[in-house]
Amino acid sequence: MSTIGVIGIGNPLRRDDGIGLVLLQRLQMQQWPDSFSFLDGGAGGMQLLHMLSAFDIIVFLDAVHFGEEPGVLHVFTPEEVHSNKAQIQSSTHGFDLFDVISFAQELDEKSSHIHIIGIEPEDVSFGEGISQTLQEKLDDFIEVIATVLRSLTTQ
Repeated sequence: MSTIGVIGIGNPLRRDDGIGLVLLQRLQMQQWPDSFSFLDGGAGGMQLLHMLSAFDIIVFLDAVHFGEEPGVLHVFTPEEVHSNKAQIQSSTHGFDLFDVISFAQELDEKSSHIHIIGIEPEDVSFGEGISQTLQEKLDDFIEVIATVLRSLTTQ
């Protein structure tokens, strides 16, 4: 059975930028097979490198800017982003997750299957707690994400 690492990323002091960590905490309250590990990736950066090779499948939970309405959930792979990179500004952090993934690939430190579940933020200003828009959609996010995660066990 494949090992699956679910990594929440975000800055909880930048409101909706912390959505990946909020989702991670909510998912951890559910029952999961032993093949799942849930990890706090903090605000990301190069410390994610060692996590990328520790699992067969990696799923990042993060806030992403794809130019959609706040609260839109996206499920995609790094390859899909690279093919459309000119059209999007994906990172809400001071680093680009995709640069970390590319660097890991160059070092041969990357899982062969990486998925990203991103939520369009409404407010990434300084402050604690996610916006009401995202708060109201948390149950829906968790339902979709849990379905995606469970589907990965068949890969």
